[in-house]
This record gives sequence, C-alpha cells and structure tokens, in this order.
Amino acid sequence: MFDPFSLTAIAIAVAAREVYRAMNSPSSTSTASPTTTSTPKIERQKHVVFIGKTNSGKSTLANALFNTDFTVGPTHGVTSMVQRRYFGDNYWQAVDTPGILDTTDYSCTVLNAVEESKLAVFVTTGQMLRDEHEFLRRVWYKSYGYGVIVFVNKLDTRNFNHTSREIEIENELIRNQVREVSEHIPVISGSASPIRYGQRWQAEIQELQEEINERISVL
Repeated sequence: MFDPFSLTAIAIAVAAREVYRAMNSPSSTSTASPTTTSTPKIERQKHVVFIGKTNSGKSTLANALFNTDFTVGPTHGVTSMVQRRYFGDNYWQAVDTPGILDTTDYSCTVLNAVEESKLAVFVTTGQMLRDEHEFLRRVWYKSYGYGVIVFVNKLDTRNFNHTSREIEIENELIRNQVREVSEHIPVISGSASPIRYGQRWQAEIQELQEEINERISVL
C-alpha cells in the first residue's frame, strides 16, 4: 500500500540532491568569483522509466500498467534501445530501456534515461546478485533520490516453485538489500503476466499501480 511518509521522503531526498549539487558545483570547489556559472540543473521529464535485467519483464510490466505497446517476446533481449510511449492525459511517458548486465553493455544509455526521468521502476525477479544490487545503487544515485520503486516481478513463478515460507524469507532478504541502498525505496511484489494452469491471467500489479499514481500526482 502507499506509504503516507513516502512523499515526505521524496521532498527530503530532493532537498539533499540540491545540497549535493551545490557542494559539487564548480563555484564551491574553486576560487572563482561569486558570478561563476554553476552546474546546470537537470530538467527531469514526465517520464516513468523501467530498468532491469534482460527478461525481467520491464516491457510487459509497462504495457500492463499503461496499456502501451512495447514489443515483448521470448527472444533474449528484445529491447535494444530506449523507447517511449505516452500514457494518461497529462503527457507522461513510459520509458522502456534495454536490459542491464547483458552481453551488450547498455549501462550509460539506461542511466541517462534515469537521470532525465521523474520516476524509475527497477524490475527484478528475486534476490539480487552483487552486480544487480550495485546497479540499483547507481540508479538511486542517478535519480538523486528523486523517485525509485523496486518491483519484484514474476511472483506467480515463485509461488509455483517455492513454499510460502521460502518466499517470505526471500522477500525479507530483498527488502534488506534495498534498505542498504536507501530506506526510502518501496519494495512491491507482483506479476506483470501471471500464468496459471497453462493460461495467462490478468496482471497482479494493483499495489504498484497505486504507488505510481500517488507519485506522479505530485511530481
């Protein structure tokens, strides 16, 4: 569910971002006159960017959330470039990015998309290995705490392969990993395209949808 303190956390993070920029601007690290031009502020767009490893379900999740038409399929690494689609009535765009930590390194492309977006959804499918966890940290830094959500996708697969106790333990491990990056990143589980009895069911993403709606209503 939406955390009523999350908006306060965003405000604090934004303030911290401005302090960070002020401390690292050229005028704060040189003896130049007070009129020296500081680092330009990044103009963040009304974008919700999706980040995650190849086949984590980024494109499918974006389509389920916003009724967009990003290409999905069983082929490895279908998304090879940044793609954008409008959704809603307020000119917001969903931004689909190439898979991270793949044979082709799209790190710069993905992080640039994060830097220009107001909200980032980091999609994972379970407990993160070191490289994936470190990339989440980089996403958080690039967002300057502006807004990141972690979505643990493919809950239907985990329910099929693990007991409820095992899933509970793994969820706590994932939450601990995210807390190591920031206490202000919510962790939400669900399934963008659940399959039961050999048939595809309606997406289980209501909690994520509510969180995104709350965020973009104030960004």
